[in-house]
Amino acid sequence: MNKDIDNLLLNNYGQMSYDEYEFIYDLIEKNSPCNLLIFGLGKDSKLWTKLNKGYTLFVEDNKDWIEKIKPELTNNFRIINYQYNTKLDKWIDYLNNENILNLLKIKNDKLNINWDIVIIDGPNGFSNSTPGRMVPISTTYTLNKNHVLIHDCDRTVENIYSRIFFGNDFKMINKLRIYEK
Repeated sequence: MNKDIDNLLLNNYGQMSYDEYEFIYDLIEKNSPCNLLIFGLGKDSKLWTKLNKGYTLFVEDNKDWIEKIKPELTNNFRIINYQYNTKLDKWIDYLNNENILNLLKIKNDKLNINWDIVIIDGPNGFSNSTPGRMVPISTTYTLNKNHVLIHDCDRTVENIYSRIFFGNDFKMINKLRIYEK
């Protein structure tokens, strides 16, 4: 067992499983230093910046969460505060609207690099009034990347969007869908 993951699970109950965290931990550790893009800040963010000796970029929509987590982060990281203009209950309507779904057009200078690992674990997508993960999934599709990890693929929107944009050739660990180049 990994002490870092054990501590994370004690303080982050109900998020990812041990197996999901272990896979991400091992992938970052194996690829570090790397370019790591993460949609969503969380209690696990400190661990990811500690592991990655390269550049880590977080995209987060909750300003309060940014202020809470930012002081805990280490190494070379940046946080983009991005306000999504989507609602989960309109996910079907967005499929043919490139202007809504492509974050790259808005933040081109920050996102248009070669990403070794992209983790999509935000924004919230658990109720119709939340932004959902349509924008991160569709934007990630347009990026140059090696590994894409999408969490909560047991939910309808994450499942459908990831299959539409990345296909059916993936590995699953619990609710974590893994696409590799």
